[in-house]
Amino acid sequence: MVNNIGYKVKKIGEIIDSSHESINIVKKMFSDGIYEKESKIIKMLWSTKEGFSASASIKKSTKEIHEISFSYDAASIIYKESSCLPFICKNKISIEGQNEIFKDILHKREECPALPPILDDEEIIDRIFRSTLAWIYLHEQAHLFQCHGEVENKLINKNSKYSIIEERELFLDQRFNSIHRHLFELSADYEATQYILPLLVGADKGELRRGTLWCLVFGLSCLFHRFYRYGGQVVEFKSEGTHPTPALRMFFVLQSLAEILKVEQYRKYIPWMQNPQNFSDLIAHATTTASMFRKVCYQNSFEEFPFLENSSNIDSVPDEYLDNLTKSWNIIRPQIESKYFGKSRSCILPLFEFRDLKKNL
Repeated sequence: MVNNIGYKVKKIGEIIDSSHESINIVKKMFSDGIYEKESKIIKMLWSTKEGFSASASIKKSTKEIHEISFSYDAASIIYKESSCLPFICKNKISIEGQNEIFKDILHKREECPALPPILDDEEIIDRIFRSTLAWIYLHEQAHLFQCHGEVENKLINKNSKYSIIEERELFLDQRFNSIHRHLFELSADYEATQYILPLLVGADKGELRRGTLWCLVFGLSCLFHRFYRYGGQVVEFKSEGTHPTPALRMFFVLQSLAEILKVEQYRKYIPWMQNPQNFSDLIAHATTTASMFRKVCYQNSFEEFPFLENSSNIDSVPDEYLDNLTKSWNIIRPQIESKYFGKSRSCILPLFEFRDLKKNL
């Protein structure tokens, strides 16, 4: 459907078809072969329940059945946000306003648009939609590869044939050890980020275009923004709930991207990245556009910008919380490593002193 906004916007049936197609590609590339080798079953399920949700679960019968579930609402929300972005940037934010916001980020005095100039509108929409969906799938798959449900059951002395890890708009679930759950989420984020880059390189036919990486960062920033508040309150850096604050998760994802792109095997795919500043500028551009976009779309004040600040600087994270993560991860990671059945154990979040992250900024 082409309308007066100047580019094609998909109808709900087309969004569903594109969602199925995108996830099936990722599943075929990163799941099917491993599960066949392990004599386990992997199923992709789509839910009609309301709200943004995704989950990973395991059922044990004669054969282990692993399930990854998405709500159609989640796919629809991601698409609608990505399809609104070009219109919002071109019609709701003045060129003068964009120039003022981005001139320091882009180190330019001339026009400084909120959108990456190297992609057209439909390319931007498609890349944000597909890369965000793929990353969520890979995150849920990581919970399964790393056996988080089984490890958690052992840690809390629970014997269950069914376990589930969920990604949804709910944080304050006190049935579980929060530090354990926070670490599971950070490690699943880490593995998803390891996998997503080869997928993007393949989609870009042997390179990683600047605009494609921008779209991934924008999509993930919007994704984590969505979970930044619970009951009207900002989710803080605390040992509570099932998930770490989204700002900390975004910080870890950006750190992981930076480290991965330093690896020699990736250098040939990113000739445009001549120095670390190129990467920093792209991240600042994409995340600032995401925060600005959400302000306009959801009529939030710029008080949400603490998300932006905290996703690039973790000075405000309590040392006690970081030390608890380190202590618990030293215990949990070896258990995950012994059970892991994914591509490589290097995809598990490494052992390190979480507090040291403050020194490396």
